[in-house]
Amino acid sequence: MFMPAWKLVTLPRVRMEVTQWAEESHGLTVLDTTVHVDADGSRSRHGQVVWGIGGAGSGCSHVAGIAWDWQEVQEDVVAISDPMAVQSNLELVDQDDQSLGQTQQLLCLNRVIHSLPWQDRVCALWRQ
Repeated sequence: MFMPAWKLVTLPRVRMEVTQWAEESHGLTVLDTTVHVDADGSRSRHGQVVWGIGGAGSGCSHVAGIAWDWQEVQEDVVAISDPMAVQSNLELVDQDDQSLGQTQQLLCLNRVIHSLPWQDRVCALWRQ
Protein backbone atom coordinates (compact mmCIF):
# COMPACT_ATOMS: atom_id res chain seq x y z
CA MET A 1 0.00 0.00 0.00
CA PHE A 2 1.34 3.43 -0.95
CA MET A 3 0.36 6.33 1.29
CA PRO A 4 2.21 9.64 1.34
CA ALA A 5 2.56 11.35 4.72
CA TRP A 6 0.28 14.24 3.77
CA LYS A 7 -2.56 11.80 3.09
CA LEU A 8 -2.23 10.11 6.47
CA VAL A 9 -3.31 13.22 8.36
CA THR A 10 -6.41 13.56 6.16
CA LEU A 11 -7.72 10.11 7.15
CA PRO A 12 -10.41 9.70 9.81
CA ARG A 13 -9.09 9.94 13.37
CA VAL A 14 -8.60 6.56 15.06
CA ARG A 15 -9.22 6.68 18.81
CA MET A 16 -7.20 4.06 20.66
CA GLU A 17 -6.28 3.37 24.28
CA VAL A 18 -2.53 3.62 24.99
CA THR A 19 -2.07 -0.02 26.04
CA GLN A 20 -3.98 -1.20 22.97
CA TRP A 21 -1.71 1.00 20.80
CA ALA A 22 1.36 -0.56 22.44
CA GLU A 23 0.05 -4.03 21.47
CA GLU A 24 -1.29 -3.08 18.02
CA SER A 25 1.90 -1.26 17.07
CA HIS A 26 3.67 -4.61 16.73
CA GLY A 27 1.57 -5.07 13.58
CA LEU A 28 2.72 -1.84 11.92
CA THR A 29 3.88 -2.18 8.33
CA VAL A 30 5.57 0.22 5.93
CA LEU A 31 3.07 2.21 3.88
CA ASP A 32 5.55 4.53 2.19
CA THR A 33 9.20 5.59 2.30
CA THR A 34 10.72 8.40 0.29
CA VAL A 35 14.38 9.16 -0.32
CA HIS A 36 15.56 12.49 -1.70
CA VAL A 37 19.13 13.58 -2.39
CA ASP A 38 20.13 17.23 -2.07
CA ALA A 39 21.47 18.59 -5.34
CA ASP A 40 23.62 21.21 -3.62
CA GLY A 41 26.77 19.09 -3.82
CA SER A 42 26.48 17.71 -0.30
CA ARG A 43 24.53 14.68 -1.59
CA SER A 44 22.77 14.61 1.79
CA ARG A 45 19.75 12.28 1.86
CA HIS A 46 16.40 12.95 3.51
CA GLY A 47 12.79 11.88 3.19
CA GLN A 48 9.66 10.67 4.90
CA VAL A 49 8.48 7.38 6.35
CA VAL A 50 4.88 6.23 6.87
CA TRP A 51 3.95 3.12 8.87
CA GLY A 52 0.41 1.96 9.59
CA ILE A 53 -1.99 -0.74 10.69
CA GLY A 54 -5.55 -1.48 9.72
CA GLY A 55 -7.56 -1.01 6.59
CA ALA A 56 -8.96 -3.61 4.23
CA GLY A 57 -8.32 -7.19 5.28
CA SER A 58 -6.99 -6.34 8.73
CA GLY A 59 -10.18 -6.46 10.77
CA CYS A 60 -9.85 -2.73 11.48
CA SER A 61 -12.08 -0.44 9.45
CA HIS A 62 -9.62 2.47 9.31
CA VAL A 63 -5.88 2.84 8.83
CA ALA A 64 -4.06 4.12 11.90
CA GLY A 65 -0.65 5.43 11.04
CA ILE A 66 2.37 7.49 11.91
CA ALA A 67 4.69 9.48 9.67
CA TRP A 68 7.90 11.39 10.20
CA ASP A 69 10.69 13.12 8.33
CA TRP A 70 14.20 11.70 8.47
CA GLN A 71 17.64 12.87 7.43
CA GLU A 72 21.04 11.30 6.97
CA VAL A 73 23.29 12.52 9.80
CA GLN A 74 26.39 10.78 8.47
CA GLU A 75 26.97 8.22 5.75
CA ASP A 76 24.47 5.37 6.16
CA VAL A 77 23.15 6.72 9.48
CA VAL A 78 19.65 8.21 9.51
CA ALA A 79 17.63 9.83 12.28
CA ILE A 80 14.24 11.43 12.81
CA SER A 81 14.50 15.04 11.69
CA ASP A 82 12.24 16.38 14.44
CA PRO A 83 10.74 14.00 17.04
CA MET A 84 8.24 16.70 17.96
CA ALA A 85 6.86 16.81 14.39
CA VAL A 86 5.61 13.22 14.11
CA GLN A 87 2.29 13.12 12.24
CA SER A 88 -0.53 10.70 12.97
CA ASN A 89 -4.24 10.22 12.65
CA LEU A 90 -4.30 8.49 16.04
CA GLU A 91 -5.98 9.97 19.06
CA LEU A 92 -4.50 8.15 22.02
CA VAL A 93 -6.55 7.97 25.21
CA ASP A 94 -5.78 6.84 28.74
CA GLN A 95 -7.61 4.06 30.61
CA ASP A 96 -10.29 6.57 31.64
CA ASP A 97 -10.94 7.38 27.95
CA GLN A 98 -9.40 10.84 28.29
CA SER A 99 -7.35 12.12 25.34
CA LEU A 100 -3.65 12.39 26.00
CA GLY A 101 -2.05 15.80 25.75
CA GLN A 102 0.12 16.54 22.74
CA THR A 103 3.38 15.88 24.60
CA GLN A 104 2.22 12.53 25.98
CA GLN A 105 0.91 11.50 22.56
CA LEU A 106 4.25 12.36 20.94
CA LEU A 107 6.12 10.37 23.60
CA CYS A 108 3.98 7.31 22.87
CA LEU A 109 4.46 7.67 19.11
CA ASN A 110 8.22 8.18 19.41
CA ARG A 111 8.51 5.14 21.68
CA VAL A 112 6.99 3.03 18.90
CA ILE A 113 9.12 4.63 16.17
CA HIS A 114 12.21 3.78 18.21
CA SER A 115 11.17 0.11 18.17
CA LEU A 116 10.64 -0.08 14.39
CA PRO A 117 13.34 -1.22 11.93
CA TRP A 118 12.75 1.83 9.72
CA GLN A 119 16.39 2.97 9.51
CA ASP A 120 17.56 -0.29 7.93
CA ARG A 121 14.74 -0.04 5.38
CA VAL A 122 15.61 3.55 4.46
CA CYS A 123 19.30 2.73 3.99
CA ALA A 124 18.44 -0.39 1.96
CA LEU A 125 16.43 1.73 -0.48
CA TRP A 126 19.38 3.77 -1.65
CA ARG A 127 21.65 0.73 -1.82
CA GLN A 128 19.39 -0.88 -4.44
